[in-house]
Amino acid sequence: MPATGPATGDTEGRPPSSPVHALRALQPTQPEDPEERANRKREQIRQAAVGEFLRKGYAGTSMDDVAAAARASKQTVYKHFGSKEELFVAIIEATVGEVMDEVFERVGPSPDRHGELAQELLTMGRRLIELIMQPELLALRRLVAGEASRFPQLGEAWWRGGPERLMAGLAELLRQADRDGELAIEDPQLAAQQLQWLILSIPLNRAMLCPDQAYTSEELYRYTDAGVRTFLAAYRPTEQAPAGHSPSPSPALCAGLRSPDAATPPGPPATTSYCWLSSPWPLDDLGDLECP
Repeated sequence: MPATGPATGDTEGRPPSSPVHALRALQPTQPEDPEERANRKREQIRQAAVGEFLRKGYAGTSMDDVAAAARASKQTVYKHFGSKEELFVAIIEATVGEVMDEVFERVGPSPDRHGELAQELLTMGRRLIELIMQPELLALRRLVAGEASRFPQLGEAWWRGGPERLMAGLAELLRQADRDGELAIEDPQLAAQQLQWLILSIPLNRAMLCPDQAYTSEELYRYTDAGVRTFLAAYRPTEQAPAGHSPSPSPALCAGLRSPDAATPPGPPATTSYCWLSSPWPLDDLGDLECP
């Protein structure tokens, strides 16, 4: 009789058998890697400590507060951070670095522009002021400023990662605008600092000293638009004008800032056009910028 058992010989023409994987739900739990567990616990403590320090400040926060917020024992907190000072410096340096990287990524100017200079600066300025004026970032700024004398490395980390880094990128953008004849700038680094503070100084200074002060996006855009407008008026390139005539800004500058809805003001000769800067909050004291 022919054999009735399973064939063990030639399997030609049959599909290859697939390996049978064990059911995950029935497998024993793998022990967590000790290093991964330690990193996870350290991050848990860091996040809890940031919240405590932002709410209570350095002096008002204890290691007991951090342990309770992290749902860890105080012994565990001290195992990862030897002292309150070490904890504070480590987490604030890391947090400042992460925050400033994100701010620069979302705001940082690029010398490779794809539009008018005025619009590029307006877009960058609006992004910048909305990010900088977020309550959480303002709270972190107050914390760093308040403890800068005790922990100067935190102030340095904030300055290098934020304002200095942003100014370097902005200075390169302005340097290129000078080379292209769009602006007349002798010191791009100084001009970059001036532009930042024309945009930020008024709302930022008030919010730093008055934590309950809030601004709408429209109010913040007012400061941005007026700051960019003042900056471009100050650094517009001028042409040699005949006696008794005002120098004219470049046509490219006016094109970037002209408001399409603005009516021609009464009074000037028909041969003269006026550069009405594209902010709904005009600065009367700048006067009219006569355009070619």
